[in-house]
Amino acid sequence: YERLLANVTSDDIDISHCGYKKIFPNGATEYYHNTAEKIEQDTKKGCMDLLLGERIEPGLVNKLYRKTLFDGLTSWLDVSIKINEDLLMNFFLFRKARKSVYEDFCSYHYIVRVGSASASTINENKLYDPIRVMDTLIEETQGDVGLQDIAKSRLTYLLINGTTQIYGDKKELVKEFRKYALGRLRKMLKSILKEKCYTKGRKLCALWVSVWPASYRLVHRIHVRRKYKKYKEIYPWL
Repeated sequence: YERLLANVTSDDIDISHCGYKKIFPNGATEYYHNTAEKIEQDTKKGCMDLLLGERIEPGLVNKLYRKTLFDGLTSWLDVSIKINEDLLMNFFLFRKARKSVYEDFCSYHYIVRVGSASASTINENKLYDPIRVMDTLIEETQGDVGLQDIAKSRLTYLLINGTTQIYGDKKELVKEFRKYALGRLRKMLKSILKEKCYTKGRKLCALWVSVWPASYRLVHRIHVRRKYKKYKEIYPWL
C-alpha cells in the first residue's frame, strides 16, 4: 500500500492499483499479471480495462481509492448482490475517477483455502449474481458502444457457462439455473450471430449450446477437468 500511495503523484489521480498473486493449498502460484508495466488510465480506459479483465482484476483489495469516489454509495450500488459485487463497485468507481495509475507488481498474496467462502457450497447468489451484474453493466453503458459490447460479450460467456453448471450439492437449484441460462441464450442467439462484438468462437459456442446443449456440456466438462485439475481440492465437484 505504501508503494500504491507513492504512485499518487498528482491531485487528479483518484485510483492507484496493482496486480496480485494467488496461492493455492498445494503451493502453486498464479500471477495477475506481474508484467512490471506502469500506465495511466483516464476514465474511459480505466472502465475499458476493467471490463475486459485483461489487465485489471475486479478485486478491491489491491487498490487505493480517493475517498470522495464513494460519495452517494448507497444510491448506485445494489447491496443485495453478493457475488461479483467488487466488479460492479469498481465500475462505478472507475467511471467517477478522473485518472488512475496502474503498476503491475504482485505484492498482494491472495491465499486460496479449502472451505473458504469463495469455494463454499453453491447457492442462488453464486449462480445468478454474476448475470445480474452484467445486466446492470449493460444498462449502465447505454450510449457507449465500446463498453456495452464488452459487457454483452461477457454476459453471453456467463450464459454459455451457466448451461454447463455442475450440480454440486444443489441439483434442483442448478437444474433451474441451467434452464434459465439456456432460455436467455436462445432468445439472444439471433443478435449474437449477427453482431460484430462477439468473436467467432463465442458465436460458435452460443450456437452449439442452443442447438445441442447436452453434447456441449459433455465436452466442456472434460475441458474443465483438465484445465482446472489443480483446483480439485478446493472445488470437489469439478
